[in-house]
Amino acid sequence: MKLLTLFLALATSCTFPLLLLAQDTTQDAAQDQKSTESGPDFTRGDTIPEDSKKDWNLGPTGMRGWIHSDKLVTKDARQILVTQVQPNSSADGIFLPGDVILGAGGKPFSSDPRTEFAHNKAPGNSI
Repeated sequence: MKLLTLFLALATSCTFPLLLLAQDTTQDAAQDQKSTESGPDFTRGDTIPEDSKKDWNLGPTGMRGWIHSDKLVTKDARQILVTQVQPNSSADGIFLPGDVILGAGGKPFSSDPRTEFAHNKAPGNSI
């Protein structure tokens, strides 16, 4: 698997570099590792738990993403799994459902990815 920094030009005329995990279809024994307190590890092939289908609007990107939460609190998560990309949105053609966002501003998420993502979306900031 490889990490890419992508630039996403949004309707607000801002540019957002995101850390994105490129999909790798190869499976290995390490991908069978159990989820931790921070939720599923999508970089290891984990899937969204059956009892947790809530996904979040990712602002003006035109994307929705699943973020591990405990009673809708996402502070322990460190990944966003892209679940939808709206056609003709700024993310269309750049992101696909199943992509994993690992950070913002060129750095891995160090706290709640939902708030880090939102803070870096402000005009003039980079994600």
